[in-house]
Formats: sequence, C-alpha cells, structure tokens
Amino acid sequence: MPLISHAKAASHASALISTLASFGPLRPDDAVRIEARLGAVTTYPAQADLDVRRAADAGVFWSVAAGWAGTLILMPDGRRQVVDLLLPGDTLEAAAIVRLGLTLHAFTVVRLQEATELARDLSAEEPAALNRAWREMQAAAAARCVRHLSRLGGMMAYERVADLLLELHERERRSGLATSGAVLMPLTQDALADYLGLSNVHINRVLQQLRRDGLIDYGHGRVIIRQLDALEASVGGARSSEPIPRRWPG
Repeated sequence: MPLISHAKAASHASALISTLASFGPLRPDDAVRIEARLGAVTTYPAQADLDVRRAADAGVFWSVAAGWAGTLILMPDGRRQVVDLLLPGDTLEAAAIVRLGLTLHAFTVVRLQEATELARDLSAEEPAALNRAWREMQAAAAARCVRHLSRLGGMMAYERVADLLLELHERERRSGLATSGAVLMPLTQDALADYLGLSNVHINRVLQQLRRDGLIDYGHGRVIIRQLDALEASVGGARSSEPIPRRWPG
C-alpha cells in the first residue's frame, strides 16, 4: 500500500530530465514540456512488494522520482532473483511488469511519479530531440537487461560486482545523483546477492577484495571508486560489448 500521494511537483522530475539530457541535447523548453506531462507522485514504503495490476489495466507508466526499486522473480520456495534495478530517472510500465510475471519491489522508500501522458507523447516517431532522447533512454534500459544477462552467465563473482558498480556509476552520473567516482548504494548485501546470483557472504568477500586491491572504498550507503580505469580493466575481457556511449549533461 502507498504511504501517501502528492500533487505533482516539478522538483520530482529533475532526475528524469537529467537522464534524458544525457542521451541527447534538449531544447530550453523541453523541461517545461516534461513537467507538464507528469502526474501525481505516490510514496511507497521500503521493503514492500507493490501491487501494480490495477495500474497495468489502466496502462500506467511511471518515472522513479526518488528511491530504489526493482523487478523480481519470486520462487515458490521463497527465493528471489532481482531482474532489474530501477533508480531515480528510470521509467517503468506497469503492464510490462504484469505481462512478464514480475514483482515490483521497493528496496528503499520509493516515490513513483505518473508518466503515462509523457510516455505516450514521447514514444511517437518524431524527429524532435526530446523524442529521440526518450527512445535512446528506452533502448538503454533494454540493453541494461542484456548486459545483466551477460554478467550472470559469463562473469566470475569479482567481475560481476565490479561491472555492476561501473553500471551504477554511469547511471547515477546520467541522472545527476552522484559525482564522478562516487556511487550511491542503499542496497543491502542480501539484495545485491539476489541481483548478482551470489550469496551475501560471497558479496561481502568480493567487496573486501575490491577494497584491498585499492579499487573502491565503501560505507554509509556509498561506494567510492578509487581507480575507475583499473575497475573497468578488471571486467574488460568479460564484456560482450562496449557500454553505451557516455554523454553527461552540463
């Protein structure tokens, strides 16, 4: 159940606007266009599974305004596999979650802003820069799932953790959440284990090894990347393709 619904607020759109701007130059009035097509914000409690069936029937899209969520596969014996991580600036379609038999889970307190009108507007095959940026952002979300499949199927534990940190660093830079070399990390080691297909003990050992190797430091919900080039080199041979080209706003 949601904690509270809010009237729409422009400030909730900042991560989405920043993410879209990272996929292509936007016009000065594009931020106004985005904000005008966003709806109400609803807050959900941490560690909650969200029932999105009614929203799916209504064709609802959301933008993650704040907090971390994810899509899960829940197994009959209680185990779970995290399929995708959803950060501020990401978008999601309720119907797709239901159609794929996934569960939407709030890892932290999450604020979802309705973006149905925006999605319908920007999905149109128009040459406008904002429409192109929207399509690039949706393509990047699909590529992220392919990258994660490659991560699970072709990488050792050390490489999986390092590659995830590189992905989160890129995504948080795009949304304006973090500066270069810093990664916000509000997930528990149990959640990381469920995402990377490892045990929480194994996650802990890998994080400690990355620290001993001088590549990262971590604590208080944040990872500091000490040697970005070395971290990239640690998974370079395991990547199936080059990452999406980086284009940061500002």
